[in-house]
Amino acid sequence: MKETEFSIYTKWIFVLLTIFNLQACEIEWDDDRPRYPGEATDMLCYKIWSDTFRNNQGFTVTQELRFWADGYGEETLRTVYPDRTQIETFPFEWRWNSYHYDALIWRYRDGAETYFDQLRLDFSTLSGRFGPDSVTFYNMGRF
Repeated sequence: MKETEFSIYTKWIFVLLTIFNLQACEIEWDDDRPRYPGEATDMLCYKIWSDTFRNNQGFTVTQELRFWADGYGEETLRTVYPDRTQIETFPFEWRWNSYHYDALIWRYRDGAETYFDQLRLDFSTLSGRFGPDSVTFYNMGRF
């Protein structure tokens, strides 16, 4: 049976569409999120992650997180009152709570634990659910 010019073009179009569709199955990294285990820790540690918000009384609070690669960290709360500034520091031990590096857990010295779930980490922001709240911390530079 003789192939027509139309059927030859149809086969080539089918082959080209198949090739293009296979390329669409690749995993693409369209941001600067971690791609391997050590990179997630490197992106997290030795930086000051800062967020500013108003507490229940309406006072401005700056919350800073610092992580060291050895599994220790520090949370600092700086609350500005009309007559003074109160600074509280809470050391903790931390670890990744997921092989996908999308959750952290840390334990304060008094034994209380905090979870940072739905974590999204890139070079400039650290965001997710910190306890019951959705938060975004900004990279303020290395310490």
